[in-house]
Amino acid sequence: MTWALHSALILIPDKMCLRYLGFVLLAWFAGARHDEKACFAPTILNANYTKNQNDWYEEGYKIRITCDTGYEPKNNDATAVCTNGTWSSVPVCEKSTLACGEPPQIPHAVIIHQGYQEVFAVDSKVQYECEDGYTAEGAENKKSIFCISGDWTEGPTCSRGTGAGTGSTVEGTDRETGPSTRGTSDNGKPSTGGGSSTSSVLNGRDSTPLMTAVDNCGKYPAIPNSIAVKESDYILKYQCNNYYKHNGPETVTCHSDGSWSELPVCKEAFCTLNPGRYIRSFVKLSAVEYIPEGEIKHFPCIGYHYLTSIARCTQRGITLSYSQDATQSCVAPRLDGGLFSPKQDTYSNGTKLTYTCENGRKPAVKGWWASSTCQNGKWSHEPRCIDEKACFAPTILNANYTKNQDGWYEEGNKIRITCDTGYQPKNNDATAVCRNGTWSSVPVCEIHQCGSPPKVLHGVVMEESLRSLTYKCNIYYKLMGPDTVVCYSDGTWSEVPTCAVWFCSVNTDEDPKLIPKGVIYIKYGETVELECKDERVFQNFSVAQCTDGILTVSRYEKACFDPTILNANYTKNQDGWYEEGYKIRITCDTGYEPKNNDATAVCTSGTWSSVPVCEKSTLACGEPPQIPHAVIIQGYQEVFAVDSEVQYKCKDGYTMGEANNKKSIFCISGNWSLGPTCIHQCGSPPKVHNGLVVEKSLRSLTYKCNIYYKLMGPDTVACYSDGTWSEVPTCAVWFCSVNTDEDPKLIPKGVIYLKYGETVELECKDEHSFKNFSVAQCTDGILTVSRCCNRFQINTLYHQEEDAAFGFAPHRLKTNVSLECSGRSYDHTVTHKSFLVFHID
Repeated sequence: MTWALHSALILIPDKMCLRYLGFVLLAWFAGARHDEKACFAPTILNANYTKNQNDWYEEGYKIRITCDTGYEPKNNDATAVCTNGTWSSVPVCEKSTLACGEPPQIPHAVIIHQGYQEVFAVDSKVQYECEDGYTAEGAENKKSIFCISGDWTEGPTCSRGTGAGTGSTVEGTDRETGPSTRGTSDNGKPSTGGGSSTSSVLNGRDSTPLMTAVDNCGKYPAIPNSIAVKESDYILKYQCNNYYKHNGPETVTCHSDGSWSELPVCKEAFCTLNPGRYIRSFVKLSAVEYIPEGEIKHFPCIGYHYLTSIARCTQRGITLSYSQDATQSCVAPRLDGGLFSPKQDTYSNGTKLTYTCENGRKPAVKGWWASSTCQNGKWSHEPRCIDEKACFAPTILNANYTKNQDGWYEEGNKIRITCDTGYQPKNNDATAVCRNGTWSSVPVCEIHQCGSPPKVLHGVVMEESLRSLTYKCNIYYKLMGPDTVVCYSDGTWSEVPTCAVWFCSVNTDEDPKLIPKGVIYIKYGETVELECKDERVFQNFSVAQCTDGILTVSRYEKACFDPTILNANYTKNQDGWYEEGYKIRITCDTGYEPKNNDATAVCTSGTWSSVPVCEKSTLACGEPPQIPHAVIIQGYQEVFAVDSEVQYKCKDGYTMGEANNKKSIFCISGNWSLGPTCIHQCGSPPKVHNGLVVEKSLRSLTYKCNIYYKLMGPDTVACYSDGTWSEVPTCAVWFCSVNTDEDPKLIPKGVIYLKYGETVELECKDEHSFKNFSVAQCTDGILTVSRCCNRFQINTLYHQEEDAAFGFAPHRLKTNVSLECSGRSYDHTVTHKSFLVFHID
């Protein structure tokens, strides 16, 4: 039926039918690729530009960038043109000469009301505040600095205050150093070194603590289901794991009183779809599925291949529904004065509809036909036919005008443009009128600061843009200097090139031996034949050569000029010609060999006999293979000799896959050896508090904890191919401590550290002839200390069986020791990380 219909349309001599036939044939070739000369969207750091929705641009398309605050286009170049698939001179946004870098670090002062950034625009203001116990000298306004012409103004000086200070103190804060962490809390449990924000007491009044470096607050707070990322010296950011939602402040800072600002939390934001719970729902599940909050997933139905199960996660609960199509379909458009294909009442999601219009009308987008795609219930653009005399919105660079919301204008409509700053309408023409489908005299905004183009003697302007000129010298002249001249924003031109003489000349009319043909011009390095007057049968010639402005003229008969032999070298005559009978011998370039082993040529009657040819060697290799995410670090060439080596380098963000993965490939008997593999890098090694990396390889790290700490988790962390690290271990506290300086019965020797399960003897002060000792043992973080006894009593304790009177097990001390020595009983118990020894008689 379809072919019969189309055949019938072909037989009807109607213009509309012929257009419909072309439109139908066009629909058969839907999905054609874009021109290979098109360009993809470029990546330009610190810049913005209007991006094409298709992510590619036609050849000749020009983009104009706008640099971020504090940056400016390098060399005032803010445009790029798509030429043969690549961008010409992609602009670069560099730090403005008037912008400033990081503010200076002032002793005893912190920056307030300002997040960290690397570049500050001109006239930016940064405010400082002195740390606790210090005050700013000078006037009040000197507490701020300003960015002026690329430099910061002089900042404040903070001196230690003599009167009522502004410093803050926090009671009970432990500043002890060593293996211990941040001291103990009121209930005797070890504190974590972090927590929520704490208000400081400043001389009897409340005030917000000042911000300082995050490392000053010790170990970073641990937030479940998240990782901490140090964004700068002053800011922490927490990133929630997949399926968890961030709640709370975006950043965490360290206060000068040692406390942390308010911490965020990572709340569960997902639903669980368990196969065991939904057996009767006909949902085909092979494993437990997790669905993020507010999202949906589609699953096939058991026994109903034409149905789709839709699972939606809402407020941590699963809602199931069924549909023959998980997405919304589109209704056929109402196209007045046009045709569309395929002709259906409804269209499934993703279906492309192609349409054309009747005589006198055209699609509402450019082209005599158009296509629109069904996107979840809506057409990508509503198919519509408009008057063919209407005009589409014109693209006018460096200009603005009031645009019609429909995207097109009726015949007779007039637009008036306003040029951007620094531009003016060419010939003062600022209007355009829509006439018969096109704009009459579309106005142009041209740059006007620099005036007429500079004149270059013996040169011409080959290309002119809004802000640059491209010069080319006349024949027999060479361009010296840049070929492009730029108009700066201050109204001056950049360096202008010159055209230097690049030829020699000989007047044949003045030489009686030459056939007169006027003045002959010869470029530098060029050789020409000048025909001589001669009465003999054979023609005679004189050879003229121009070398660095010096003309050399020779006479010869039946001589030969330098032959051009690709991929070869031979000893050349300085005169540029060779007498008859002269033989040259060539040497082929690396990777090539003489064809048929013929490496010589003889000059015979002005021509070369059997000019040799250098062809690719059978043992040589062609272009090296292209390896994803890698570049070759040597110049391009088509042929490589046998045993040649080509070295690769991974692009930024990638590294070689394995330790034995070679960076080079070799040409072996005409084939390249196997090359390297570049995979994602994982960045800096994860930090393990109280631990260090003891071994590194290309894809793994091995950790070890400091003394008195125990490794919890895997000792090896691997870098996965997706750029993430595997599970990172932690170093748990694995010691007790006792301060002998604070016990009057012990000989002072400072703080003694004991590992878990370790027992030590502490020497006591005693006036007897025998030395007395106290036995200390660390068990699961609990320190147990006995009273002072002599060596005999201690040895008895270590070797006797379980004794209720003493409370000892063989070769170890119990948690609470009751020891009878010299008729007195002591019970010593010391909690972990406290440096006080309690004595109870």
